[in-house]
Amino acid sequence: ASNLYYESLLGRFGIGTTTPYALMSIATSSYPQLMLSDPGAGVDLKHWYASSTLGSLTFGTIADSLATSSITERIRITNAGLFGIGSTSPVAQLSIELASSSYAMYVGDQGTSSPLFVITGSGTTGIGTTTPGSLLSVQGNTQITGTTTSHVLVATSTLLVGSPNNPTLLALQNGFVGIGTTSPSQLFSVHGQCVTGDTLL
Repeated sequence: ASNLYYESLLGRFGIGTTTPYALMSIATSSYPQLMLSDPGAGVDLKHWYASSTLGSLTFGTIADSLATSSITERIRITNAGLFGIGSTSPVAQLSIELASSSYAMYVGDQGTSSPLFVITGSGTTGIGTTTPGSLLSVQGNTQITGTTTSHVLVATSTLLVGSPNNPTLLALQNGFVGIGTTSPSQLFSVHGQCVTGDTLL
């Protein structure tokens, strides 16, 4: 009972403190400070905790054994406002660390399994695909506006340069390339005049 205190004047309740600052204040060096449990959950899925830890707000899970070794931190918010998921030392406004090669971020359409955007644990990014094979993989139509510099640009369908309805250059999946035409009939087709050296064709 000595660890419980009620300040009747302000209606504040203290656990481990005789000077509660809020309606309920918990002050203890024991870890964790607050635990929420669902007895009906599965094995090792029953307990979450919240603690003020060395200046950070931390959230995590506790196994059914309730042993100190079964405490796993999941989320940390530092006093500098840095938010860490899977990281006990976030270095940015949002830091995500993975223990495996699963997705660091997955954005999908509610009610479907179609991904809109994923970032994998290996650093690859997929738009329209959950299995990006390059640093950036896009499944579907893509429009790039502005200057783009690329060492290698791979298109598995049609590659257009210019406007979609009036491209200045087009490369088909069969290897045909067209300039001034959207339907090249040869490996290299040009619609209109062109200059080779000093010769106008």
